[in-house]
Amino acid sequence: DHIVPLNGLAFEILQKQYELSGGGRYVFPNPKDAEEPMKTSSICRAVTRYRDAVGFDKFVPKDLRRTCKTLMGACRISKEVRDRIQNHALQD
Repeated sequence: DHIVPLNGLAFEILQKQYELSGGGRYVFPNPKDAEEPMKTSSICRAVTRYRDAVGFDKFVPKDLRRTCKTLMGACRISKEVRDRIQNHALQD
């Protein structure tokens, strides 16, 4: 399992999305089959369409992960916690 700590606002947003999705197994279900999760390629395509529509240059979804990790570091969140949040393998 991958457990991610959420603050109140993040939890509220995901709760609302869960309700909008019909309360099934997935918060982000596959639009063609609610019993399956949304494909990551769908998210990438949506971000690409948005990027093109607003005129961003060279932006990919992975940039969000990098920015999030940088901001967590600026907030003095430990590297171990940042890595766990991003589901990175822990170093022994």
